[in-house]
Amino acid sequence: MERVDAGEAKRHDALMEDLVSSRAYQLLSGQCRVEVFATSLIHDVQMATEELHGTLTVPQEESILGMRGQVQVPMRGFSTGDRLQDWRLGSVLDAETHPLATFSFTGLERVEASAEGGSRIHGRGTIFYRDDTLELAFSGSVDFRDALAFGEIECRLDMTSLGVRPPSFLGIAVSPDVRVVVSLEAESAQLS
Repeated sequence: MERVDAGEAKRHDALMEDLVSSRAYQLLSGQCRVEVFATSLIHDVQMATEELHGTLTVPQEESILGMRGQVQVPMRGFSTGDRLQDWRLGSVLDAETHPLATFSFTGLERVEASAEGGSRIHGRGTIFYRDDTLELAFSGSVDFRDALAFGEIECRLDMTSLGVRPPSFLGIAVSPDVRVVVSLEAESAQLS
């Protein structure tokens, strides 16, 4: 990321505050994506879903630091693109018993202007799944254009902290430490 001078950062913050004040954004299902990356001794495993639902909001009286969000992920939508791996993954996730994971955050810890436009964001949130709640740190980017919001956040987590036993393929277990990347596109649900 390139360095941005202080004056440019202040102008950026003022613009972002004007753009997002009192707007709520609804995630566009099919335009959003969650990707989970895991490793094992023999191969890496990637699973993804585009079945996301949720909202992003910024209270009128706060800057982008006050942005809140909630993303719900139906677990049955995950696929690796490989039928055998999907079958094994389905038994590990047990989407019939545990159909939904929810990621929430209630504010950001740090926002930085990005030379490419938009903002780099850093915050903390929680994932609720299988009656377990896991706190985690995330970083990413967000940009607001007209009535649309675009974002991408990334975090790392240990799937065993959420009660998920890592799957094994051909007798080789997948590492429980995974990288999660969430790409979001949302549409303004309420204009200022």
